[in-house]
Amino acid sequence: MQDIIENATIIYKNGYKEVFDAISISEKGVYTGQIKKTNKNGEEFINHSYIPKDQIQKIMFFNIDHKLKDIDFKKYYREENEK
Repeated sequence: MQDIIENATIIYKNGYKEVFDAISISEKGVYTGQIKKTNKNGEEFINHSYIPKDQIQKIMFFNIDHKLKDIDFKKYYREENEK
């Protein structure tokens, strides 16, 4: 898994918007889920679902300054494929 982004909004190509507690971007799509606090490791990414990248138009989240920021996930996929 890659880094986890909290409180992300995904806009699908059909225009539908969905807010997720947490997401993790992979090479072929986005894993959605929740972050659970644990006694052992501190946090755990649970309740995974998956959205293929061909269904996603845009990913947004609020940064630490509470400003809405887009994720250039198309660029991310190009970088992943170059590895």
